[in-house]
Amino acid sequence: VLGFIVSKLLKNNQDKVTGIERRYQGTPTCAEASLVIGADGKQSLVARDAQSKIHHQQQMIRSGFYGYFRNFQWLDGPSVEFYVDRDQFYAFPMRGGLTCLVTGIQQHKDELFKDGIEKGLRAAFAESPIAERVQNIELVGAAMGIKARAHKTFIRQCVGNGWALVGDASIHTDPMLGQGMGIALRGAEALSNVVIAGYYQKSDVNAFLREYGSWRNGSLWDLYYVISSIS
Repeated sequence: VLGFIVSKLLKNNQDKVTGIERRYQGTPTCAEASLVIGADGKQSLVARDAQSKIHHQQQMIRSGFYGYFRNFQWLDGPSVEFYVDRDQFYAFPMRGGLTCLVTGIQQHKDELFKDGIEKGLRAAFAESPIAERVQNIELVGAAMGIKARAHKTFIRQCVGNGWALVGDASIHTDPMLGQGMGIALRGAEALSNVVIAGYYQKSDVNAFLREYGSWRNGSLWDLYYVISSIS
């Protein structure tokens, strides 16, 4: 429904979500649905209006920054390299002879990045176990990242009366560890499977939503805690 902005959820007098109010060029219209799915990110409007509870939330421990570089010196040819301590350093081979260099550093070292992310990355890697192999690196494109003090990870209640959440709306992890897309795809597959099964069995919507909620908690909760412990 291109061009529409969802402004709120619609609910009946039993507090069941029954659809959405949307706006197009300032004009509100309503759309009813037997199920509303929020795949709308960590600031999810669906989660907010449905009053989804936060089960667990924590401040990120490390800030994360990365860039793509030429001239990284591999030990024995391109491979994935991980160096995990209080500060973390990763190297990933990419297409065209590029290397993605990533660092997860403790918050008190954010000062390294006050003059820009590229300078901060060079300073951080100069103190890393691969310092000698990054001396001639050349940045390709822009370096990017996030500071830990401005970022929280969380896991939310993912189902309720007529609504469900997937992706970052449901579980938001440290983006520097690269698990968010996989979690989102697994959640979308699991939810679509129970929705399809419920449709053909003519089940009550909340019955198959509970099945999805049980799957999410059983399959992804442990992964969330592992990621949170090292982020």
